[in-house]
Amino acid sequence: MLRSDDFQLTLATGLDAPTSVAAYLAALNAALRNKPARVIGEVGAIKIASSGHAYFSLRDADNDSVLQCVVWRSRYALYGVELRDGMQIVVSGTPEVYAPRGSLSFIVESLELVGEGALWKRYQELKQKLTLEGAFADERKRPLPEYIENVGVITSAQGAVIHDFLNNLGQFGFKIHFVDARVEGPRAAPDFIAGLRALRRRPLDAVVIMRGGGSLESLAGFDNELLVREIVGFPAPVIAGIGHHKDVPLAALAADRAVSTPTAVTQLLNAPYQRAGHEIARHEDAISGRYRSFLEGIGQNLDWSEGKIYDRFERSLEAHGREFEIMTERGQSRLESIFAGYDEVVRRLASGVGRTGRAVAAAEQTAAGLGARSAALYARVLVRAEAYFWQSEHLVRAHDPERRLRQGYSIVWKNGRVVKSAADVAPEDLIDIQTNDGSIAGNVIGVSRRQNLSPK
Repeated sequence: MLRSDDFQLTLATGLDAPTSVAAYLAALNAALRNKPARVIGEVGAIKIASSGHAYFSLRDADNDSVLQCVVWRSRYALYGVELRDGMQIVVSGTPEVYAPRGSLSFIVESLELVGEGALWKRYQELKQKLTLEGAFADERKRPLPEYIENVGVITSAQGAVIHDFLNNLGQFGFKIHFVDARVEGPRAAPDFIAGLRALRRRPLDAVVIMRGGGSLESLAGFDNELLVREIVGFPAPVIAGIGHHKDVPLAALAADRAVSTPTAVTQLLNAPYQRAGHEIARHEDAISGRYRSFLEGIGQNLDWSEGKIYDRFERSLEAHGREFEIMTERGQSRLESIFAGYDEVVRRLASGVGRTGRAVAAAEQTAAGLGARSAALYARVLVRAEAYFWQSEHLVRAHDPERRLRQGYSIVWKNGRVVKSAADVAPEDLIDIQTNDGSIAGNVIGVSRRQNLSPK
């Protein structure tokens, strides 16, 4: 309630000095600007000037009190309320005396409908208008980028909505461009419109507008015509996360994607990255499985090759081992007989000179010398035997028939015996030709002998 003592003025000219009308009205308006108010009443005497400004009166239903009001064109369009006689509204603003006429007017900063009946009627009218314009058409709406990175977010910095959003947003490298806005009351729509206009200058992949649920009256700011047009004309897709009780807010209908909670918005943003993670895991499993199969195949090939090498080595040992054993036994027997003779010589020499110390000493020296010579001779024999064995092994390997077969040669067999000469076969004889990878059976159809070439 405004009191008369709220308007006490102190004039710089002194208490008794008169002041001009203009100076008085200027001082009065300065004081009135510090007295903002919210006023409820019925609309009447509406006049829309050619400039777009709206002039109307606001009166109480139960008495004759009248307040003249003016709302400037930009504000009138911003709140999206079409004034009608008898409509009950709430206006917010400050009083001001219009100096040329000396009349008091209420300068309206915001206005809102009163009662859900009026709000619902306005909602239906605006919805029908925008539907006919195609603002809510599915074919107009834009698809979201598959992987969103830069996200504009408009909502209140206070409350559970922004906290739920940030807590549920995945760690996928999102870059948030945040704009604080009021989400209820007459200032909600202007704040969201200003936020969208500010974010136009940012390189965004999408914009999210959010608030919690509420009644039709508390959500009236999202049934604003200018806000819908800002959403439709925004250069990036708009996601609406606006809770609602019954009727979907017009801002959500105009958005490219609409869900009812901030958590659902985060699920929408997280989903492509989560699917990509599952695909990467699936491909990793497939690659690992193929790699394991590849290694198992290599292991089986190595096992097969190792077995084949051992088989060939065993066959080679069986074929040539006995020859090496005979050579070794002969060499060992020869060495044993030699050293036995040396031992007998030493024994005879020792017994022949055993009676005298000098002879014994000489015999010991002789025996020691013979022992050293015997050891040296034994070492030399071993070295020669080892060299002989290695040379024999290399010689056997060099003449390995399978090695010749691998080089492209073949072996001809007749009746289980190797054909060494053309004279060993005759026409019509059955022969087998052995190659590196198999054998060929055939009949001899002719025999020709090569004449011996005389050495040059």
